Parts: sequence; C-alpha cells; structure tokens
Amino acid sequence: MSVSQFAAIDEQKLQSFHVRAMLVTGLGVFCDGYDISAISLVLGPVLHSYGIEKMTNVQAGALSATALVGSIVGALVFGQLAQKGRKRFYGVDALILGVAALAQAFMPSLGWLIACRFVLGIGFGADYVLSPMIMAEHANRADRGKALGLGFGTMWPIGALAAALLKLLLDSFHVPPDLSWKIVLAAGAVPALGVMYFRRTMPESARFLAKLAADQAQATQVMRQ
Repeated sequence: MSVSQFAAIDEQKLQSFHVRAMLVTGLGVFCDGYDISAISLVLGPVLHSYGIEKMTNVQAGALSATALVGSIVGALVFGQLAQKGRKRFYGVDALILGVAALAQAFMPSLGWLIACRFVLGIGFGADYVLSPMIMAEHANRADRGKALGLGFGTMWPIGALAAALLKLLLDSFHVPPDLSWKIVLAAGAVPALGVMYFRRTMPESARFLAKLAADQAQATQVMRQ
C-alpha cells in the first residue's frame, strides 16, 4: 500500500475519533506526571510510616531513579513488541501502571516500595513508545503535531497538578498522614485502569497493517471505519 493510499486518513478533518484518541493516549502521560510527582509530595509520611528518620544516599537515589530505570526497560521491551502489533499490547501498559500504582499502598517496607516503583516505571516506558506511535499513526496530517503536543505536552503537568490537588484535599480534611500517602499513591491506579477499556477498543493502526503486517485488506477496512 503506497503512501498516497493513506490519504483517507491523512486528509480528513479533525473528528471526534481524533479527540478521543488524543485523550486515550494522553492519559498515560497524565499517569506519569501524577505518579512521579506524587511520591515527592508524600515522602515525609512514607518514611515516617516505615520508621525511617533519614534515608541513606543509596535509598534516596534508588527511590528517585528506579521508576526512570524501569521506564528504560519498558520502552526497550515494548518498542520491540509493538513491531508485532500496536493494539495487541495497548492496554497492557495501562494495566501495569494501574496494578503497580495500587500496590504501592500495600508495600511493607521502603525496599518493597522501591521495587514496586521499578515495575511502575516499566509501565511508563511501555506507554512512552506505544501511545505517541498510535496517536501519530491514527492522526490526520493537519492536526498530527497539535494532537501530539496536546496529548503529551500538556498531560504531564496536569497529572502533577492532580496529585498536588488530591494531597491538599486530603490535608484539608485532616486525613491521617499514614493513610493519606497511601491514598495519594494508590489513586494513580484510577486513570490507568479506567482507560484500559478504551485502549483495548482502539482500532489497529492501518499503517501497521499495511506496512508491517502486509494485510492490505484489513488496512483498507480500518481506513473505511
């Protein structure tokens, strides 16, 4: 299938599908902004809950870096898996994000929390490669850059703001700190698990079907949809 045969996708006007795709893909970045920011907001109560007065340099570095290291692993692994199908693995990233975010509230020690955040980072990395790729391949030519900018450039700070607002809300109701930090960290599971259904119902990319899967008939059907 030649590039010109993608004109049905490239030349169409902005539609509700494009807006939905932008929100569905952008929520992964929202989760990233939320989860990365949330740990810094509740670090004091977390340490107090584990009976730690002051972290060692190793603990501080591990807590800060494990999610980022996990994101590298996730990006490398899911970057390869995406070559076997975009939709096939889309939603798995959100599942990892949701389960790991929720599990943070039940970790028995700081070491376990650090390990949990490594798994959370794998979800970030998976989303970093899958969401922009899917958004770009579904987008029309005129609005592709804007969709990527809005879906990924703005959702991270919105996620960080949501974490701060939730922390302020809990503090205003005088929720005990040992409970508050668990709620703040676990709440990151809500957008991640909530978007799973919409990610699983996204159509496969016509560009993937045509160029990598060599399924011209299916690619044509997706473009008609």
